[in-house]
Amino acid sequence: MIIFDYKKRDFKEIKINNNKKYFIKSGKKFIEVPIEVYRLYKADYMKTYRSIKRKQGLSQIAYEEDFMLNSIIDMDRYYIEQINKKELLHNLSKAIKLLNDEQYFIIYSIFFKEETEASVAKKLNISQQALNWRKKKILLFLKNHLLNSSNSNES
Repeated sequence: MIIFDYKKRDFKEIKINNNKKYFIKSGKKFIEVPIEVYRLYKADYMKTYRSIKRKQGLSQIAYEEDFMLNSIIDMDRYYIEQINKKELLHNLSKAIKLLNDEQYFIIYSIFFKEETEASVAKKLNISQQALNWRKKKILLFLKNHLLNSSNSNES
């Protein structure tokens, strides 16, 4: 089977004095061929061209469908993450309400007002190491409370 790699510019029809002459490019120059040969080669070229375009069109459609599907999945993930964040923040605010005033002051000052442990320790008249130890205990309490509340929501 011989495969010809023609392009659209490899075919010429020239009209001279109401007569058409047909040319096909062979190598670097055009050769004159009978109309039957011209039509046969051009038909083969067009068939191959349409087949390639059809495949490209189908792959383009598949890509667009794939892209849309991935976009929908990403949007779902985003909304699920937002719901999870809201639920987590709600549970965290409930857990923070369970803290006593000193514990709340420590957490609020360090994490929300972004104060240093040393400055918070100075306000409470305790050492920075003691404040760090209390902070760790408070965070462990909050972590356990959040884990317990998430486990009870799953049940």
